[in-house]
Amino acid sequence: MSTAWEELLAGPSLIGRDFESFEDGDSFRGPIKSITLDEAGKVLIVREWSAIAVGWNDPCDWQYLGHGKEDGSSAVIIDAQASPPFTSINDSTKFYIRGVAECTFLAEGDTLEPEKVIGFPVLH
Repeated sequence: MSTAWEELLAGPSLIGRDFESFEDGDSFRGPIKSITLDEAGKVLIVREWSAIAVGWNDPCDWQYLGHGKEDGSSAVIIDAQASPPFTSINDSTKFYIRGVAECTFLAEGDTLEPEKVIGFPVLH
C-alpha cells in the first residue's frame, strides 16, 4: 500500500515549482530543488533559494534570504504519516505540520520571479 506522499512523488515532478510555508507568522517561498522520502517515513523538501514575505502590500513584497540553506527558510523535514498532502481547489497541493506550519506546493505557473525579489543577487 502506497502512502499519499509516495503517490504525490510518483506523479508529475514538483521540482522547479514554488513551495510556500507559513511558520510563526512568516511566509517563506522559493522553487523546489529536491524532495526525498526516506525509509523512516521522513520527507525532506529543499528550496533552490528562499525569500520571506515583507510588508502588507497585496500582493506582498519578497526579500531574498539565500540559496540552499539547510535551515527552516530553505529546507523542511516532516513526518510523512503525520502530515499527508492533499490537493486544494486551485491545483495546489497542501499539507500541515501540526502546530508548526501550513505548507503549499503551488500550482504550475504560480512562480515567484527572482527579478521581483528584493535583494536577489544579479548574476553576470
